Amino acid sequence: MIERLIRFLAVGAVFTALFACSSEPSQVPAELIDIENPISVDRVWRSDVGSGDDELQLQFEPFISGKIVYTVDVEGELEALDTAKGNEIWSRGLEQRISGGVAGDSRRLYVTSFQGELIALSREDGSELWRATLKSESLSVAASDGATVVAHSSDGRVFAFSSSDGEQLWRYDSETPILSIRGTSSPVIRENTVLVGLATGELIAINLIDGRKLWEVDLAVPSGRTELERLVDSDGEFVELYGVLFATAFQGDLKAIDLTSGAEAWNKPLSSYTGVAVSREFEMLVSSNSDGVVIAVEVMSGKELWRSEELLYRRLGRVAILEGYALVSDFEGYIHFFDLADGKISARVRPDSDGVMGRMKVVDNVAYVYTRSGDVYAYQLDKDSD
Repeated sequence: MIERLIRFLAVGAVFTALFACSSEPSQVPAELIDIENPISVDRVWRSDVGSGDDELQLQFEPFISGKIVYTVDVEGELEALDTAKGNEIWSRGLEQRISGGVAGDSRRLYVTSFQGELIALSREDGSELWRATLKSESLSVAASDGATVVAHSSDGRVFAFSSSDGEQLWRYDSETPILSIRGTSSPVIRENTVLVGLATGELIAINLIDGRKLWEVDLAVPSGRTELERLVDSDGEFVELYGVLFATAFQGDLKAIDLTSGAEAWNKPLSSYTGVAVSREFEMLVSSNSDGVVIAVEVMSGKELWRSEELLYRRLGRVAILEGYALVSDFEGYIHFFDLADGKISARVRPDSDGVMGRMKVVDNVAYVYTRSGDVYAYQLDKDSD
């Protein structure tokens, strides 16, 4: 409990230092400009799924599989909704405060708790199947390929467990700095490789079978005299296309990395705590930097295609791609739709003034948004609009 309190206080202090606006006129969030001839965005449905994150700035996100959306709130209220109308299929109270949101595979759901446990649950009704100890809380979503589930705890450890019974298969230990911006990055599994971003600014690849480190890449290198100046978290989202991994870090670079060897194809200075999204159709990467500038670059070369400073200092969230648009949320709960062709803001919706949690998920051309107040919204583009 004391460790958790210290960490939250530290993270809060960092965010205050990074984003305080009152004493720096140049850091005042940009005023929103009216959009001329906006495209039409339809709200398909909205569903109340609990209390959200209780103002803890957690990174919960919906898990969508088949025709079901799964969510969990900080108090452990687990819900399954249908994707068509957002109607409740079932709900279950886990009687456990949840720290890392819900993930899943074809048979199970997984959540992590403030008590430092990974809990496996049935997709049929949310009943508990097994639980395993992580030693420390995890503030990120686990990952599973159906046979192995991987979790990243706040003390820098990466655990792999058998998905069937929770037996620990291996553990990888990494160093953690005194101070970090966020909690922990969510592991990503690609074939037999686990990819994890660390608070030291490194991206590592781990063998899924035995836990051996395969390679590491420095996305950022700590520099400066104070702990604040040396922040280099690699906690944002990273994506893969054509066997190349694209990742960035706070006070670091955006890099294109060969998934097999870890060799760098190109790099571009880009400080981001949210990571990067990819449009396969446009072969384009989109990210928001730590100042709130939204930037699009070519996948193959890293060449900048466009940038927008319309949302400067608005504390932007992670980017999601919906058809030909990049969706970016801000600290006031607005979601902005950037046209991938030219970087112009073409629409804006505001589901919740308290803001958006974690990643917005796009499945079958529908964007699912989990808000900090505890609501899930489903949006899609209006096909009949001009």
